[in-house]
Amino acid sequence: MHMTLTTEPAPKIARKLEKIWPRIFVVEPNYSTAITLKAVLENEGKTWEQYDVMITNGDFRSLEDTQHIRNQIVHWQADIVIVEYLDIPGADWLIEQLKKLPNPPIVIVTSHHSSSIGTKKFKTSLQREFGIEDYVRKPFNPHIMMEIVNQHWLPKTVLA
Repeated sequence: MHMTLTTEPAPKIARKLEKIWPRIFVVEPNYSTAITLKAVLENEGKTWEQYDVMITNGDFRSLEDTQHIRNQIVHWQADIVIVEYLDIPGADWLIEQLKKLPNPPIVIVTSHHSSSIGTKKFKTSLQREFGIEDYVRKPFNPHIMMEIVNQHWLPKTVLA
């Protein structure tokens, strides 16, 4: 099993009163798509906010790989998780596990292209089944991705 992450988690240090911007964890088995999502979220988001993005960089061959990613998401304290739904073994399990946590909102991104089920029906089905917050169809429009992330994130002020 070869599973690596492309960024290091931000250090957990005591902070004064400050704004905290979202930590976004992208679970995407295709490395080029993951890099694209990271670039979009970091570059587009920094026009008025700051995003800290971690992506997966590895083969998802088993539920064990997915369990490892779940542990990374929890350890990193992700505020939003973007999950490629169809290409991850145990994606249903991962989403169910994440929904048990107080955070994070889950956005599913996938290349679902069934003509028998439209995008809106597919999104509604996922929301009903898993309670996800949103769905983005690949190939995604960077501006729509940013709108969705912004919709599910309100800046927090914390005393840590």
